[in-house]
Amino acid sequence: MRYVVDTNIWIEFLRKNPKVRTRLREKLAQRDPINEPVIYYELLRGLEKRRDQGNINFIKTYWTTLSYYEATKQIWDEAIRLWVMTIRQNTMPGDRDLLISTFAIQLSATVVSRNVRHFSVFGLSIENWIDD
Repeated sequence: MRYVVDTNIWIEFLRKNPKVRTRLREKLAQRDPINEPVIYYELLRGLEKRRDQGNINFIKTYWTTLSYYEATKQIWDEAIRLWVMTIRQNTMPGDRDLLISTFAIQLSATVVSRNVRHFSVFGLSIENWIDD
């Protein structure tokens, strides 16, 4: 199974949340998590803002071992479709979560996030490793 691991889960991992660390390490050993640019951007900008060089180095090194996907035209077209759908339904969760959802849909992946409500509008498979 593939996983798109949201920024809030990576933050808990870096904060040494034992439940999250155990589950993420298990999935990482199986090469299940996917590295995509939105989460990479969100996580690293926060670490850079705090000048947390230790975790910046860790993430940059560790993420080289994950499958990495860039946005293709197909992903952008899906993002547009989802944006229009959520705007019409008045359920737009925000562009970052919409883009994360788009990657998950296009890559047949499960989203792992504490913010289940943000992703539920898309009919995705979602897991919450913090509050479950």
